[in-house]
Amino acid sequence: MSKRYKGIVARARFNFAQCVFNHQVFEFAARREKRKENLLKTANLLLTILSLAALIDRGQTYWLNILGQYTVVAEIVLQLAQWSFDIGNLSAEHERTAKEYLMLREEYGCLLAEVEESKMNNDELSRRYRDLANRYSTICKMSHQTTNKDYEKAGEWLSHGNRKTDSSEAYTWSDDEIDAFLP
Repeated sequence: MSKRYKGIVARARFNFAQCVFNHQVFEFAARREKRKENLLKTANLLLTILSLAALIDRGQTYWLNILGQYTVVAEIVLQLAQWSFDIGNLSAEHERTAKEYLMLREEYGCLLAEVEESKMNNDELSRRYRDLANRYSTICKMSHQTTNKDYEKAGEWLSHGNRKTDSSEAYTWSDDEIDAFLP
């Protein structure tokens, strides 16, 4: 096996591990955004109920009238915030990105399996790696921002609590870790 071949295989293994990790990061990000979305929906529902209660009372009860006015204002502010930040769309985008990483992860896995079975030459390996690396780069560029908490949760989930996510080696992969991700 040539040095160039080994280098491509090493980079493919690293990108495979990154796809495994990023898939989980975006899964956690989607769940986080979904929780925000559900919280906002619940707040909207409660504010609507309070506004309706004030409307039904028709100003007969002073405190309910004042509460109704404040809840209408709060509901409008909450709606404007939801439209401005488009929270529901962000969870869907994180889910889409997670699925893209999952599909790419599978393709890297197939490439590595073919390498193990010695089914391709240097040129074919190089071409397929470049195609996958370009797709990986495109997904990275097009994905939305995640949080440090998403990274920490993904690291913990993948390592079952055995991996240090706060060290300088938190986002590097040993051969044993990559092998554990492979089928």
